[in-house]
Amino acid sequence: MTRAGVISTPQVKTLDLMQEVVTCRNTFKTPDYNIRVLIGSDGIFDVMSNVEANEILCDSLKAPSVSLEEGCHKLAEEARRKWKNGLPLDVRIDDTSVIALDFTLCGS
Repeated sequence: MTRAGVISTPQVKTLDLMQEVVTCRNTFKTPDYNIRVLIGSDGIFDVMSNVEANEILCDSLKAPSVSLEEGCHKLAEEARRKWKNGLPLDVRIDDTSVIALDFTLCGS
C-alpha cells in the first residue's frame, strides 16, 4: 500500500487506437473492436494494481443487469474497503473517484 499524499507527477499513457483496430482486425478477423478506458484517482490505485482494478470492474459487469456506473461504484467500494482494512485509524481514506468509458470502434 502506498502512503497517502499528493503526487505532482501524473502517469500518462498514449495509445494509438487506430493501430489497435488494425491489430484487432488482423488477429481476430473482426471489423469491430471494443475498448474500455478506466480512469481512477490515486485512492483507487494506491490500494490496487491496474490489473486488479480492471478485474474487479470486469467481474462486476458479468451480471447482465449491472451497468458500467454500478461497476464503477463496486470498484470504488472495494478500494474504500481496502483503505479501511489496511491503514491505521489515524490515516484518512483517500479520494476514490473512478470513471469508465466504453468505445466500440467500427471498421470498414
